[in-house]
Amino acid sequence: MSSTTRARVSRVAVLATAGALAITLVPAVQSAQAAVVPPKFAYLSAIAGDAALSTAAASGGTGTQATPAGYQTFGYDASADGKTWAACMSAGAASADAYDRTYALVLTHDDGTTVSTRVLSTFCEANPVVSADGSTVYWYADDTIYKYAATYSGGTISGTPSAVSTGQFVKKTDSAGDPTEDLQALAVSPDGASAAVMLTTGTVSRVRSAAMTTSATKPGVFEKSYSSTSTAATVYVPKPYSFAYVDDNTFVYDVVNIKQTTSPKTIVAIAADTPAAGTPAGVTIAALLAPALNDTYDLREHNGTFYTWRDVYSGSTFVETQWATATVAGAPGTWTVDAPDTARKRDNGDSTYRYIPVTSTLPDLQPAINKAAAHPTFALSKTVAVYRSKVPYQSFNLYVQDPLGGAYAAASAAEVDKGTLEWSTNNGASWISLGSTSGKNVFAIGTKWYNGYSPVLARNTAFRWTFPGDYFTEASTAVVRGVKVVPIITVKKSVSGAYTTVYGYATRKLGTASLQRATSVGWRSVATTTMSSSGVFTFGKRALVKGTYRIVTIADTSWAAGVKVFTV
Repeated sequence: MSSTTRARVSRVAVLATAGALAITLVPAVQSAQAAVVPPKFAYLSAIAGDAALSTAAASGGTGTQATPAGYQTFGYDASADGKTWAACMSAGAASADAYDRTYALVLTHDDGTTVSTRVLSTFCEANPVVSADGSTVYWYADDTIYKYAATYSGGTISGTPSAVSTGQFVKKTDSAGDPTEDLQALAVSPDGASAAVMLTTGTVSRVRSAAMTTSATKPGVFEKSYSSTSTAATVYVPKPYSFAYVDDNTFVYDVVNIKQTTSPKTIVAIAADTPAAGTPAGVTIAALLAPALNDTYDLREHNGTFYTWRDVYSGSTFVETQWATATVAGAPGTWTVDAPDTARKRDNGDSTYRYIPVTSTLPDLQPAINKAAAHPTFALSKTVAVYRSKVPYQSFNLYVQDPLGGAYAAASAAEVDKGTLEWSTNNGASWISLGSTSGKNVFAIGTKWYNGYSPVLARNTAFRWTFPGDYFTEASTAVVRGVKVVPIITVKKSVSGAYTTVYGYATRKLGTASLQRATSVGWRSVATTTMSSSGVFTFGKRALVKGTYRIVTIADTSWAAGVKVFTV
């Protein structure tokens, strides 16, 4: 979106709907007996409308929130000790238009003295993956899996980014080359050699796993497709409730039988072997059902022990969230029971999801040490407009953090339209706020996009627009644009014998009005007069020859020139 013919930037960060799944989609189960207390649990929850990242004790209670209000977490992962976490995030209200948010993949680390945050990329999809020791972050964007090898020292985060998989986990596209699939989940093996993705069109989903490479020769893959439109009696659809490697060669993911009409619907963990590098491409390996993990979700490992979760309902009413230790092959261990000790329940119980066991409470998100520079644009469709008209304006900021650390390039930037618009009718001596701009109701005029209209213009007006900045992106300097306003002139004539009185009024105050006559060599001034405080003017009785005349109100700092042509 620009003042030229450049199309509106469409690369708001792509974030899969997996991050917004409510935990109420997980089926009901029965309560069980108490179990031992594991480490703390990190989780996402809908608090005051935000998808907040929090940590609570395994026994429940109120969580400690790591993200401030107004920041949404779409997917995240954390190191085993909880001192390091990464998240695909946005800055802006959950209800805001997609173009009214900034997006970033952030890495936050607590070194024991200082908590610091670094933006690794403007674009990420679904969830990142953090190694158990917190030294490595993986994420998916634009059909590529990236890796950031992090170094933590002196309260700063530095490291080396790289692309570790290209051409292996590519979305399907339509005839125009636009993606028809969304990423729902990403998993990376503990040794960092293999990855798995879950992609969906909405009706057809694919699960794909392979050893990662950027070379032209690709290793074998495991791939399985599922169609929600199948007419079979039993139809499984994959879900990102649990999607993780349980060892270097095996990953698990959940499927739901969408044809099951009774409650709860069954969620089944599936284990699949990743083909060796020499396995021919396209080989499909039979998935193994793990029925012992039915009706569970968020299967996660912590220091050699796996944990899994389930929700308990009484009819359709949520009662509590439970956890247990687990294995892929066997039934989970003893489930914890919160009731009747209500203080042990998760805050916001049935709206919490994406549990990850960690040793320590996650550190709070900080303003990034490498905020993206602001590249603001503010433009008016016209620089001269008629009195009482409205002028379309466009306002946006471009920003980018390249995943490989490249320089800013507008063609690969993301766009945010939210900012502050102000106006001044006294040549900038004072400014009045017009509120926030938005990308919600953009419209096109020809090949240009606009965010809205100015207020009704009553004199020369200056506008300025500022992007306020946030934890991810620097605030912009103000961009000032002005529009000159042309007054509307009404001319009247009164004839008395050989004399004509020309008078009238203009939609402006004071100033000078000029009466001019058209001649063979141009316009010739006949008389001038000063207009009243209400814009009235008169040139008195004059002997005017027949011809073409005009009234010109002279331009000044408050008004553009106005012109009205008439005949005598």
